[in-house]
Amino acid sequence: MPFTQQSSILKTIKKKKKSLDHESTKKLKSYPLFCQLSELHTNAKKSLVWKEKARWIKFVEKVEDSGRWSKPHVATISIISIIELKNLLTNGLVLVNSKSRPYKYFVDELVENLVSENFLEEENSDKLRQVLLLPHFHQYQRDFEDQLDVGEALKIRKRVKGKGETQEKSEILVESDISKDVKFEFQEDEEEEASNETEDDETLSIDFRSIENFPIFDFKNKHFFKKMPEGSKTANILVGELDFLKEEIVVFVKFSEPALFYNITEVPISTKYFFLLLGPPENKYKNRQIGYCISTLLSDELFQNDMHEAQDKKDILNAIDDFLQQSTVIPPGQWDTSIRLEPPERTPSKEERLVLRMIKVKKDKPHYGGHEDDPCLKRTGKFCGGLIEDIKRKKRWYVSDFKDALNFQCIPAIAFLYFACLSPIITFGGLLGYATDQNMGAIESLLSGLICGVAYSLFSGQPMTIMGSTGPVLVFETILNTFSKTYGIDYIGFRCWVGLWVTLFLVFISVTDLSFLVKYITRFTEELFAILIALIFVTESIDKLLKIAKTHKYTDNPFLYSNDFNQNSTSCFRCMHVNSSHDPNVFILNESVYNEKDCEGLGKDYVFLRECEHIPDVFFFCVILYLGTFFMAICLRKIKFSNFFPSMFRTLLSNFAVVITILVMVSVDHFVGIDTPKLHVPSEFHPTIPDRGWFINPFERNPGKLWLIFVAIPPAFLATILIFMDQHITAVIINRKENKLKKSGGYHLDLFICALCIGVNSLFGLPWFVAATVLSMNHVIALRKTSETTVPGVAPKFVGVIEQRVTGTVVFILIGCSIFLTRVLSFIPMAVLYAIFMYMGVTPMGELEFFQRLLLLLMPKKHQPDLVYLRHVRLSRVNLFTLIQLVCLLVLFLLKLNKKISITFPLMVLGLVFIRYGLSYYFTEKELSYLDDILPGTGKKKKILNVKEVNLDILEQARKKSIWRKDLSQSLSTNKLNNPVNMNLVCEINESDEPMLKRDENIILE
Repeated sequence: MPFTQQSSILKTIKKKKKSLDHESTKKLKSYPLFCQLSELHTNAKKSLVWKEKARWIKFVEKVEDSGRWSKPHVATISIISIIELKNLLTNGLVLVNSKSRPYKYFVDELVENLVSENFLEEENSDKLRQVLLLPHFHQYQRDFEDQLDVGEALKIRKRVKGKGETQEKSEILVESDISKDVKFEFQEDEEEEASNETEDDETLSIDFRSIENFPIFDFKNKHFFKKMPEGSKTANILVGELDFLKEEIVVFVKFSEPALFYNITEVPISTKYFFLLLGPPENKYKNRQIGYCISTLLSDELFQNDMHEAQDKKDILNAIDDFLQQSTVIPPGQWDTSIRLEPPERTPSKEERLVLRMIKVKKDKPHYGGHEDDPCLKRTGKFCGGLIEDIKRKKRWYVSDFKDALNFQCIPAIAFLYFACLSPIITFGGLLGYATDQNMGAIESLLSGLICGVAYSLFSGQPMTIMGSTGPVLVFETILNTFSKTYGIDYIGFRCWVGLWVTLFLVFISVTDLSFLVKYITRFTEELFAILIALIFVTESIDKLLKIAKTHKYTDNPFLYSNDFNQNSTSCFRCMHVNSSHDPNVFILNESVYNEKDCEGLGKDYVFLRECEHIPDVFFFCVILYLGTFFMAICLRKIKFSNFFPSMFRTLLSNFAVVITILVMVSVDHFVGIDTPKLHVPSEFHPTIPDRGWFINPFERNPGKLWLIFVAIPPAFLATILIFMDQHITAVIINRKENKLKKSGGYHLDLFICALCIGVNSLFGLPWFVAATVLSMNHVIALRKTSETTVPGVAPKFVGVIEQRVTGTVVFILIGCSIFLTRVLSFIPMAVLYAIFMYMGVTPMGELEFFQRLLLLLMPKKHQPDLVYLRHVRLSRVNLFTLIQLVCLLVLFLLKLNKKISITFPLMVLGLVFIRYGLSYYFTEKELSYLDDILPGTGKKKKILNVKEVNLDILEQARKKSIWRKDLSQSLSTNKLNNPVNMNLVCEINESDEPMLKRDENIILE
């Protein structure tokens, strides 16, 4: 019966997003394999079944004595088992490219081959056939088997038959009573036999042969089926002992097309490989070790690749030899084999291992050149060339930028970013109003967020970047306002001229491809800028929290508690000095000790007040809200990687971490009832100065002062440097290869849209918005995707980011509509939003390599993690590089704090690029390749590599993985990818790698 006719199983398969027979699997060089080890099992009644004992997808899971699956762990096998396996296959029956057929017919053919090849005596053929047709039971079926009886099984069969499904009688029933013909001596270990005795009695007393081919797995195990990688096939390994056998029978079968064997495998996946090992009872332990060995080999990706290409027995034996060559032996006296190895956090990919096997290249890869290979930063030399190329690149993705947003993960991202963007906009608006004499305030900031945010999200080259108000821009506005007041110039009119010049300069940079200079910004500059902005978020959040203590005073102890409390016996009095500007209050707690007359006796300037209310400690409660919000958000975000709760629930909590935290803390604040400072959003739509008007005419604001047009050029030039660096450093951080963005960026288009927004905002008297580094990094973090199919033992892998335009667009539309949500937003305590500031500042820090190296300064060598750059660069040089970065960071931070010289902040950021260039003269290229990125045009030489007998598809995979940097000198499409050829490669080789490449006999450097 065809597999697709099993309606009950088909429902499970349809739930998967892609079919296991998807066309893309045809392009795979080998199938992902699920390996299942089954052993012959018996109980006191001598009834035999095949029972699942272990399974592999990548790591092994064993059935414990307690009847549960073990934790996935690294499979360890002995060399002697591999050698014995090779010897058995050398002398055993190996069938390659066997035709797929129903399991019963396959068994018949297999037994005939064993007899014809003299591996089995004729009189034992029926017994072996019956053993192979025994029912298979899997670990997940245990509870089901305990409850199922034959009558119920027949009812199930009848229901299945009633749906129109038919099977040949020979496929349904197993011939004869096996227990009469086959005697089996199989003794479990005493502990296992005791623990499973009850289970075996109940399970094997039922005659399951009558429902052998019924798909029992449809009732359960759908959860494990979802963990299967796309395109997975099965390797079935059967091991057992029979008393009528005198020697081992070994069979290995590779099917030309995967065959579906009903009920053999615990999941409805067709079988690609079949291994059988049967022998006399005295070989029980050895046979199990060999079964464990072949299962482990077949779970290895490179071995799967070799088996996929194998055409005969010799190829299979060669694959075992290759596996041995890549294996590492641990001395027996230095490791306890009973200890299970936990799966590592990272394992080398199949492509990396292929390259390492074919070409001897360093395994540890340095950073290699940063953004030099980014096609977005290629200078065209044409007017608007880069801008046009950006538009062409983004045009092909524009529709998908909206379709890809149809993902549930975008909803919590929108909610998180709304609060993350709204709070700094409101705060920035208040500070801006103070710095500009209320020429611009909160309402102007909200409107600017609506215009810039929506326009940038819809039309920019990198919509993952979030526009926002930044500290450097605020500093610039403050200095510009001070300059205007000093010389009697209308600030908002003069600012309009500056903004128009900035727009002109930025447009000029965009159309002349000057954004290509961004490729000289390496990790050194990127990380310093990112951690500086993160530190600003952290310090600002703490500073604003501490200011609550100044604005909300509390009484230390206004009441003296007693058993008989009343207004007359115990009161709170205030004796106030009326002429004092600092209000030195004197609190008197007992009228008999200090009364009104005594207060008046102090002098005529003292007044006695009876009213003294209890004021709660608002600041202390705000600290509780602050810390509670921060730690709750961190914990909920990390719960996704914990062992508590089902994975779907963990993911939900992690995605909505910030939203849940805000709701919880707002509820706590509401029920406690302390009057904490709340978020204030303007409720009316008009300029902060009502008579200012929305449109700014620079001629009318400063009549007769046309010379201001030219005076505005120098500050506009400084602002251009500031915005260029702020915008592009954020963009290169977002576009780094680590984020695995698929849709590329658009530096020229980004700057062009930013320039237009600045021009519009200058004419309407609105704040300038540029790329906000921390907000953009949190946007990427909130939309990270992990692998959907999680192999047991393998942590979910980061596979990319949901790149789309909807989240940014919706967030800034909501920000523009915030004036209509004043009543709701007024419930949010400012302490909660300050904690979100802290959260946004701390979250990206852990992913910065500079922060990791900073921690190394405080660690003894023996406790330092095994980092790649520590293997190749001396610790003293690593620490020196870190200290140089730390000094630069402190200078930048102090520069920003000093308002008098903070206008030079953009120049200092630009100076980081030149400082990094100077480091090339003090650090070697090898050191910089591991600690930073190699600057474009340095440290590499173009070499012609004449590579002998190397598969081109392997080299192509290596090139894509950035091991080989440049395109191949000849088109790969003109060669057969699977055929070894001699070829020339034009590659950029690091000088440190050249000696190693020269030692490889298959590589000739010219």
